Amino acid sequence: MNTGALNLNIDQIEKDSFAVHLRVGRFHTTWHTHFRHQLLYAEDGVLHLQTDQHHFLLPARHAAWIPGRCKHRVYSDSPDLYMRTLYLQAQEDDDTGLQQLRVFPVSNLAREMILHTQTWNWTLAAGPVERSLFQTIRLLVPTWYQNAIPLILPSTDHPHLNLITQYLRKNLAEPLQLETTANRFGFSGRTLLRLFKKELGMTFGTYLRVARIILALELLTRPGVSVAEVAYAVGYDSPSSFSQTFSHLVGVSPQAYRKDLSPHLTP
Repeated sequence: MNTGALNLNIDQIEKDSFAVHLRVGRFHTTWHTHFRHQLLYAEDGVLHLQTDQHHFLLPARHAAWIPGRCKHRVYSDSPDLYMRTLYLQAQEDDDTGLQQLRVFPVSNLAREMILHTQTWNWTLAAGPVERSLFQTIRLLVPTWYQNAIPLILPSTDHPHLNLITQYLRKNLAEPLQLETTANRFGFSGRTLLRLFKKELGMTFGTYLRVARIILALELLTRPGVSVAEVAYAVGYDSPSSFSQTFSHLVGVSPQAYRKDLSPHLTP
């Protein structure tokens, strides 16, 4: 099944709420919107979610709540990614919490509820149990994302800053510094720092730190890659410093994150 085509035709499906479970591996969709809310869950890999203003990351065992009519696209470079997607009917009296895009860790209970939806075919009429479970999930989502994680890279239309952020993301293994990066693109360090704060709402250092942890999360899904190797690959000269930053942003250590991944991965 073509994931991009499915996303683009969601509003043509007659069921109020339904689920699609696919092992998609590496893929990308085009920019699209749909009337239904979307609960997007990633397993065995890392999923990227982009909106007009932000770049979100879904590590393994994390989900995103995408409100209806939110323009977005998704992609992944993980070869074994399993994507589980729930499309839930949007209603006029939806709680305001359902109108905000969130990324959050998935509890064991939430995961079991999501997995149970794969027993139903999205092309067949829904029975009472199916309708009840989807309605329950809609009601529980605001409690699930109370522990939302801050792994977000803001986007920008500023032509010079867009080139600079692309350069940073492609060279995260290098010892990137504010002054040297600024000089490379014809700015002073002070001017570039002001540009980051004005256009992206964060400092150069914060952007770099989040970008490195996002890449690290993706690298940690690859079998046989050690935590130390990941640390060096994302620009840290000390595995302990990397582990400290990772734990602060993700909420668990790199070792604990690896342990919670698919069983075929080795720590």
